[in-house]
Amino acid sequence: MSTLADTTPGTQEQPLRAGIYGRASQDRSKRGRSVRDQIADCRRECSTRGWTVVDEYIDLDRSASRHARKVREDYTRLVADIQAGKLDMLVSWESSRVSRDLDVYVKLRNLCTDTGVLWCYNGTIYDMRKGADRTTTAIMAMMAEAEADSMQERSARTTRLSAGRGTPHGRIPFGYARRYDPDDGHLLGQVPHPVHADVVLDLFQRAADRETVRSLTATLCQHVPRASTRGLTYLLQNRTYIGLRSHFGQHVKATWEPIVPEALFWRVQEIIVNPERRTSRDTRALHLLSGIAMCGVCKENTPPDQPLPGLRLVRPGAQPRRVSRYCCKPGSHVATGAERLEAYVEEHLMVWFKSPEAATAFASRDDGALEEARGRAARIRVQLQEARAMAAEFDDTTGMPLLSIASLADMERRLAPMAARAEEDLRRLAAVGDPVLDQLLADPERAEAVWERLGMEKRRHAVRNLVNVTLHKAAAQGIRSLDESRVTLTFVSQPGFTSRPTIRRPPVEG
Repeated sequence: MSTLADTTPGTQEQPLRAGIYGRASQDRSKRGRSVRDQIADCRRECSTRGWTVVDEYIDLDRSASRHARKVREDYTRLVADIQAGKLDMLVSWESSRVSRDLDVYVKLRNLCTDTGVLWCYNGTIYDMRKGADRTTTAIMAMMAEAEADSMQERSARTTRLSAGRGTPHGRIPFGYARRYDPDDGHLLGQVPHPVHADVVLDLFQRAADRETVRSLTATLCQHVPRASTRGLTYLLQNRTYIGLRSHFGQHVKATWEPIVPEALFWRVQEIIVNPERRTSRDTRALHLLSGIAMCGVCKENTPPDQPLPGLRLVRPGAQPRRVSRYCCKPGSHVATGAERLEAYVEEHLMVWFKSPEAATAFASRDDGALEEARGRAARIRVQLQEARAMAAEFDDTTGMPLLSIASLADMERRLAPMAARAEEDLRRLAAVGDPVLDQLLADPERAEAVWERLGMEKRRHAVRNLVNVTLHKAAAQGIRSLDESRVTLTFVSQPGFTSRPTIRRPPVEG
């Protein structure tokens, strides 16, 4: 065993420069009490021995085992300072605070051997230049690694058992709160949060109404300041909110109360996994008819099996006394003022809402049965899409697909007929089945007021699904007025109507 007298580098007139390292794997209270106790004990050791504390290195909520997922920033800084010759002594509460990974220990041991830095823990000083000290610290490092592996195995076993019982585990999901026994502190269960649960339900309802991701994320940020669009997507896909406990792709009924109705949850999943969903960075839709209204000349000359481009909005730029216009590109067949065309379409759309034609455009339906059918159809579609995704991913360890081709084929065989029946039920029950259109068609007298409350994204969605707008060439040059000779409106109940697909918004030129 080494002593201070025969291991001290430098001279006795020059006190040793010590660096104190403290670490805790978990810091749920975020107060660092365990680490503070470690640092205080190490400071007393340094004071007793007359060492000068140069710096303190603290890693909170960081594992030191080979299973660690987070980088230990201060440990990295400690190693850099040893390499730079800033320290003579490393002081820690015990060996496992510095490392529970044998590979990390070996690297530190070699570094201390090369630099002559000593290591003090449990009140004992070790000199890595001496074989006996290397052996002793190596045995302790192996014991620390074995203990870490044992803790990992116990944790994994507990997690599996918890998952099988459907009990909560891990971080508290936003929207829920945990209940603990006041006497012994063990977990009793998980219950909906008195405030946040309503926020979660509101986010799902608005997502089902196809509200923009930016708007939903802004709402979530009011309660979770660091929330992001990725966090919002994770929340909207989390089956915790329909009362399911998930563990490695397996889902069991949980012990907690669901926040979101299952049919609503699956409707949102269908929207999220839809491959046609827009992914452009600018999610703001600024103009009602860009990409939706059509050119009459292009419509006549475009084959039925080819997509028909919509009119684009062109801004006037710096030109005086000019207005934004809808133009046909690339043919430049038609053009008209944007505000004039939008006002014309909105006016006729409000009139159509009050007509008998609008009342009979969609058949009546049982909303309860519709919700059930919609949820069932969406659930089957999502299951198929998840299975296909798993078949395309490979396990890092075995190199095998997460789902074999044979299993995928079997799922396709079983689920495809179920999906077809669910779609047929949905078509039979749902004449509209669209939250935006339902609001507009529910009460013709209130349609205009509902329209005013809708955002631009929802207005565009309604136009796509209710009316085809075709702009024709003027009879003579210089005619700017709009009437039935220049604009053809074909409503959903009329022959020739086709729903305009949701496409990326054309670029605004100017």
